[in-house]
Amino acid sequence: MLKKRYQNIIANRFNVDNTATLISWLNEINIIRNQSAHHSRVWNRKGNPIKILHNDYFNSLNLDQTAKERLFGRIAVMWYLISQTSNNYKWLLQCNHLIDKFPDVPNAKLKSMGLMSHLSLPIHLMNN
Repeated sequence: MLKKRYQNIIANRFNVDNTATLISWLNEINIIRNQSAHHSRVWNRKGNPIKILHNDYFNSLNLDQTAKERLFGRIAVMWYLISQTSNNYKWLLQCNHLIDKFPDVPNAKLKSMGLMSHLSLPIHLMNN
C-alpha cells in the first residue's frame, strides 16, 4: 500500500477529495475487470454501492441507489477518472455504442445496468 502522502497526491490528480473513495472505486473497477476477463455477465450484477463525490458531474447524473450498485455507476466513475486525465478519449462513445447494440431478448433488460430512466448512457450529462 502506498504511503498516505502518495495516495493524496494521486487522489488530488484525479480531483477526488478522499483517498478512501478512490481506493473503493479502484477496487470496484478491478472487480468489473476480473468478471469481464473471465467472461462473466456484468450488465446485471449487483455490487457494493459506490461512493460518489459531491461535484457538478455526479450531481448532474443524480445516481440513485440502484445505479450506485450496478454497472452504470461504475461506468460513471470510470468516465470521471478518464476525463480527469484526458479530454481526447472516445471510450464513452464506444461504451455507449456497445450498450446501443445490446440484444433485445427476454429477461435481459438494460434496466438491470442501473441506467435509471435512461435508455442508453446519458452522454449529454456525462460530458459536462
